[in-house]
Amino acid sequence: MLSTKPAERLVRSYDTVRQEVDQELEIAEGKIPEDLRGVLFRNGSGRMERGGIFYGHPFDGDGMLSRFAFTGKGIRYRNRFVRTRWYLDEENSGRIRYRNFGTNIPGGLLNNAFRIRFKNAANTSVLHHGNKLLALCEAGAPHEVSPETLETHGPFDFDDMLRSPDPVMRAVRGRYLPFSAHPRLDPSTGDLFNFGVAMGIRPDLMLYRVGSSGRMDPPRSVKLPALGFLHDFALTRNWMVFFFGPLTFDIAKMLLGLKPAMACASFAPQRPTEIILVQRNGDRVVRLQTDPGFIFHFSNGFEDERARVIVDGPLYDRFPEVDSFADLPRKGFGDFPRMIPTRFVLDPEKGTVNREPLSEHPGELPRIHPGYVGRPYRYFWMSATPEHWGGPYLSGIAKVDLERRKTLFRDFSPDLTSEPLFVPRQGSDGEDRGWLLHTVYRAEEHRTDLLVLDATDLSTACLARLPHHESPGFHGTWLASVE
Repeated sequence: MLSTKPAERLVRSYDTVRQEVDQELEIAEGKIPEDLRGVLFRNGSGRMERGGIFYGHPFDGDGMLSRFAFTGKGIRYRNRFVRTRWYLDEENSGRIRYRNFGTNIPGGLLNNAFRIRFKNAANTSVLHHGNKLLALCEAGAPHEVSPETLETHGPFDFDDMLRSPDPVMRAVRGRYLPFSAHPRLDPSTGDLFNFGVAMGIRPDLMLYRVGSSGRMDPPRSVKLPALGFLHDFALTRNWMVFFFGPLTFDIAKMLLGLKPAMACASFAPQRPTEIILVQRNGDRVVRLQTDPGFIFHFSNGFEDERARVIVDGPLYDRFPEVDSFADLPRKGFGDFPRMIPTRFVLDPEKGTVNREPLSEHPGELPRIHPGYVGRPYRYFWMSATPEHWGGPYLSGIAKVDLERRKTLFRDFSPDLTSEPLFVPRQGSDGEDRGWLLHTVYRAEEHRTDLLVLDATDLSTACLARLPHHESPGFHGTWLASVE
C-alpha cells in the first residue's frame, strides 16, 4: 500500500490554477519535430475550490482548456476556463452554488434536497468536429469555444437535436439531453458516435450519430436496467458496446441531499456486469453478462473474422469508492483497486463472454492511433504506474504491444503523467510511428511540463516548460495544421 505522500502530491496537483496566460513556451530539452504541426487541446479541472471549500471529486472542478499551437517557430500556449453559466454564477458569488458528482452545496439538507440537476463543469474532454470546438462533460450539453482564443460561446445543441423533447422530463433532467465526454470517430466514414445517460425511473441510454459535416441524426434510445454510471463505450464496425457495472445507489439519500451522488454509489459484487451491444445502423440490442467489475475507459474495439466483438480496456475488480478527494492526504489510497488492461471477447450469437489480461502494468487513459478506431490494432499507450503500485497515482507512460504481449514502461516518479495522445507522423503508415503528447506535473516544484515522446520507444523528442502548474487533467484532442 502506498504511503500518504503520493496522495498529498496527487491532491496538490489539482490546486486551483490562478493564471490565464498567452505566451510562447520555453523549449528546455530537444526540439519540436519537423512534422509535428497543429494544435493540441486539453481539458481538465482547473478550479477545485470555492470560498475555501474543496470540491469532493476531480470530476467536479471547473473545466480549463489548454491550447498548445505547434508551429515552425515554437509552441504557443494559452489556457482559459470554460465560462459556463455555472462557472460564472459561482465566480461572481465566490461560493459553491450547485451540487455535483462528489460535492454537495454547503448548508446541509436544506440547500441540497431534491436538487438533482448537477453542474455541467465542461471539464472532461474536448472535441473538434464539423468545424466546431466543443468542451465536453457528461452532465449535459457540450459548450462551444473558439479554437483560437478559447472564448466560450455557450451550450451547443446540434441544431436543437439535444433539446429535451418531453416538457415533463425537461423539468427533471434539464433543457438538454446529455452528450458524453467520450465520442468515437469512425475513420472510414468520418461519422462521430456518442451517447448520454438521461435520468428517469428507468434511465434512457441516448445514442447519437453526427455526420462529418457536424449534422446530428435524430437521437435513438435504449432503456438501461437501472440507475448506473456509464463513462465510455467501444465502437466497432457494426456495434456500439457499453459495460454497465453493478452499482447500487441510495436514491433516498441522494434525493434528500444527505450525501453527494458519488457517496451514494456502492459496488454490488453479487451482481454481474451487463454488456449492452447496440447495432450501429439498426434496432438490434444484445445483452450479455460477465463477472462483476468496472471500466472507465476503453482503448478500442473491433470484430474478428468469426463476427466476435473484441473490446479492450483497463478493468477494475470493483468501483473505486472515494469519500472525499480532499481527505486523501489523511487517509491515503488504502485498498484502491488495480487497473489491469483486459481483453473481452464477446460472441453476440452464442451469448458468451471471455476475458484475459493484456498487461501486468496498472494503467488508465488508454489511447491508440486514430486511424485504427473500430479496427484490429496492435498498440495502445496509457498513463500507468509501476507494476507493484496500487492507487490512482499515474507516474509513467506505457506502450502495450498486443501482438507480442509486451509492455514498455517509462517512469517519471515522483511526478504525475497525463493521458498520452498519439499523433501519427506525416506520411507514415506505421501504427506506432508517431508522437505522444502529454504533460508531466513536477510534484516537488509544483509546475508542469509538456512532453513530446517518440511513440516507438518513449524517448523524449521535446520538452517545454509551462509558466504555471496544471492538474494531470483528463482528455485532449489534436487538430492537424492545414498549412
